[in-house]
Amino acid sequence: MSYIVKGIKWDTDEDQEVFDSLPQEVALPERFSKENYADEDGNFGEVEYNEMKKDISDWLSDEYGFCHGGFTLSEEPEDLVETNIGSIPRDNYLDIRAQQYGFDDYEDMKNQGYSLDA
Repeated sequence: MSYIVKGIKWDTDEDQEVFDSLPQEVALPERFSKENYADEDGNFGEVEYNEMKKDISDWLSDEYGFCHGGFTLSEEPEDLVETNIGSIPRDNYLDIRAQQYGFDDYEDMKNQGYSLDA
């Protein structure tokens, strides 16, 4: 699961030009994942979450050269397709559409030289 940092409260000593040059949303490297911070039993609780957030905080400051006063951490949203019955993951949508044309799945469809726009 990938995470995105949003709403970063950069400490730029009220320099708006510098603030505007810094990202307000950052996709985090894969090393910041639940799996990498889970305890020896595979649990990812409050202690592990707080440790990960502290490491992310340090990484943001090191990566961009500015301290900050906090941020919001959210899971990266899935790539979804809107259908008449609601949102579904794009991969599932492509497989369903390919099956409607007689293929096993979207990979099979692509292997036979066809593709879909989604």
